[in-house]
Amino acid sequence: MILVLAGTVDGRKMSGLIRKRGWPVITSVVSEYGAQLLYADGLEHVKTGALTMEQLLQVLKDHKIDILIDATHPYAQSISATAMEAAVALSVEYIRLERGGGWIPSDNLVHNVGCLEEIKEYLSPDQKVFSTLGSKNLATLAFLVREAGAELIVRVLPRSEVIKQCEMLGLSPEQIIAIKGPFSREMNRCLFSDYQADLLLTKDSGSEGGFEAKLTAALELNIPVLIWSRPSVEYPLVFNSPEEIIEHIAIHWKP
Repeated sequence: MILVLAGTVDGRKMSGLIRKRGWPVITSVVSEYGAQLLYADGLEHVKTGALTMEQLLQVLKDHKIDILIDATHPYAQSISATAMEAAVALSVEYIRLERGGGWIPSDNLVHNVGCLEEIKEYLSPDQKVFSTLGSKNLATLAFLVREAGAELIVRVLPRSEVIKQCEMLGLSPEQIIAIKGPFSREMNRCLFSDYQADLLLTKDSGSEGGFEAKLTAALELNIPVLIWSRPSVEYPLVFNSPEEIIEHIAIHWKP
């Protein structure tokens, strides 16, 4: 049995390809929305909700998992660490599906930061900070921007719990863009321009996550960009596409 931790579009594709090969697969996602997308793709065995170490170990045991494919988001460092530890504990093969990073030009407007707190040196009063970092670190971000006397504009998923989080942090409707991406260069350019962004915050989510479209649009408008660098993680076995993993499994695994 194969378990896919699917926190990205790549994870959905991975699960679909495994299913097409006729191999038994269970897919794990955090949100109900993610589960709905998997069911719509024809996948039947889907687990919903964040997994603790104890819960993940139980899933691996209960379903006699042979292979664990970690297709979570490039910045989901915690669940990847948990998955690697659980795989070692039960002698399960761990495979990381790591989407490639985006193209980052050499430009005076582009800067990398290793952690969220490093953005402080780029903030200034009355600045309009356009964040595409999502909602996970929103509380910290809101505090940093407010402390600098700047204004935060957030682009987040249109989910009720996310909107509620924004409201609880004191963000007004004018500061919240609830819409699902990824977005084209033209769409990004319109939003950055309409909201008069002075600074763009983004992660290197790769071309699949719309990173290059965001970066290109911002540079066309001469908007400085802060890129939150990917965490450095040493994976035991890494592939950059679902197709490569399928080839590997076909050679090395006998279901």
